[in-house]
Amino acid sequence: MIVLNVAKKADITSVSFFSATQVLLTAVTKELRRHRSSRSLWDVTTTTRVPPAIPTFSAHGFGELRSGDWRIGVSTTAGLAAHHPATGRTVVEPTESKPTRITLTPDGRTVLFCWSVGERTSENGFASRTWSPESETFGAGFRVTTIVPAENAMPMYQCDALIALPDKNRFVATEWYWDFSPQLVIRSVSTGEVLAVAEIAGREAPSLAVAPDGARVVVAVLKSLYVFSTDDLTPQQHVKNDGRKHFTGIAFHPSGRYLAATSNDQTVKLYDTTTWTVAKTYTWDVGRMRSVAFSPDGTLAAAGSDTGKVVVWDVDL
Repeated sequence: MIVLNVAKKADITSVSFFSATQVLLTAVTKELRRHRSSRSLWDVTTTTRVPPAIPTFSAHGFGELRSGDWRIGVSTTAGLAAHHPATGRTVVEPTESKPTRITLTPDGRTVLFCWSVGERTSENGFASRTWSPESETFGAGFRVTTIVPAENAMPMYQCDALIALPDKNRFVATEWYWDFSPQLVIRSVSTGEVLAVAEIAGREAPSLAVAPDGARVVVAVLKSLYVFSTDDLTPQQHVKNDGRKHFTGIAFHPSGRYLAATSNDQTVKLYDTTTWTVAKTYTWDVGRMRSVAFSPDGTLAAAGSDTGKVVVWDVDL
């Protein structure tokens, strides 16, 4: 086990393995009444930060994604950007609205994103761009909008999570107005059309994870895990936390046999996805846990805390 000291007084709200030995982190630093997001890449073999090589990417959308040798992310100038580390070439694609969350289809050729302005009668929604690494160009995609109802007492609309499904034809997102319960929505990659909707209990921003085979999607909100079929969002399981704390992050092991869940305490629980019982509990004295991820081969895991520390450990299953 190693501990990365990423930042002081910061929530590590997102952690993902950018490669087998590198983790990409998003830290939210609390400064008086202002919160600042920053993105950093760390090498877990040397426990050191990798110097930033892509100044055109912002921390919005939780950093960059990989499309072959290219990296796709949110541009600091508003829009999308593709960067090729070997050649140094960067392609910027303006968008009508600044993306707040992004994801890539498994083939790396469609970028999906959402934006949330969060003002009364403001326009929010989803859009896409195609990406061709051969021609090094972005192409046109869909754009669908959601207008916040003017009669809402609290007209804040938010897209908190966005994941493309393995079939490359659909993506799943959590959408909600702050005075209503969140919704789990499956949309078409080609048109953005809504294909299935499920209501989620609890008025809190949910966490989202899709099984490696794409058959199930899990939503963590408050003290519950909700498991749905991705065929039509039929509920399959409702798992309650065995403690009194809320879940804060979830991630599937690449095998699909386990789901890791962080809670608003100092633990990471590993659930057996056959029985949905706790198979193992990890505890460290690094603060309350906020996020979790597995390496692509499933041999390593990383979890971020609210103290700016990230724990990386060998997964022994």
